[in-house]
Amino acid sequence: LQNIDLTSCDMLTSDAVVDLANAIPRLRQLRLGKVTQISERAIDRISQICRRLEDLALDSCVGCTVEATSQVARRCTELKILSLSNCPLVDDTTLSSISLCLSGLTHLDLSGCKMITDKTLAGVVKANTALTHLNLYGCPKLGNRSLQALGEHCAELKYFSMAVTSAVQDKGVMRLVSGCPMLQDLYMTNCPQISQEIKGLIRMQMPWLNVVT
Repeated sequence: LQNIDLTSCDMLTSDAVVDLANAIPRLRQLRLGKVTQISERAIDRISQICRRLEDLALDSCVGCTVEATSQVARRCTELKILSLSNCPLVDDTTLSSISLCLSGLTHLDLSGCKMITDKTLAGVVKANTALTHLNLYGCPKLGNRSLQALGEHCAELKYFSMAVTSAVQDKGVMRLVSGCPMLQDLYMTNCPQISQEIKGLIRMQMPWLNVVT
């Protein structure tokens, strides 16, 4: 047994999850999204025990503190899929650890992480050039720098989502789409600085691209 999905098992306790990790230390996938009782200590222990994880989801976990998530990045260096959506304590310190320790991510979900900034996001992108799926929906500090980094470093990107940011402009979007020829899905809702002209131009020049605004 290498893959376990416990998403939304909100009655699961931290001790039970740690016991599971102890019993199956060679886990490759562990999905704990919306398991709200998982503590910082439990996440720290999981990262100590299950160092070969490739797929980890901790969405909406209150135990996702800066220290816990940074330890995940430092210890679980084989991660390819990491989901930290709606973790209110995830910030630039967490992203700095991801940039320094993880270089093989293909899927990254940081949607709803409102504290992360454009500059640090760009660093994560530059360190993980194999990204195919990136969800930054509801990250208000996202800006042109991250989109430029995606266009320059992530040619295999297929899915990108952003919303509710006033910092992203036309030039950032154009650098993204021009540098990511494999892009299939582009979500950019509630981004007031992106003009209707650019949205129309993208749809006309890239008819295969699913653009949601």
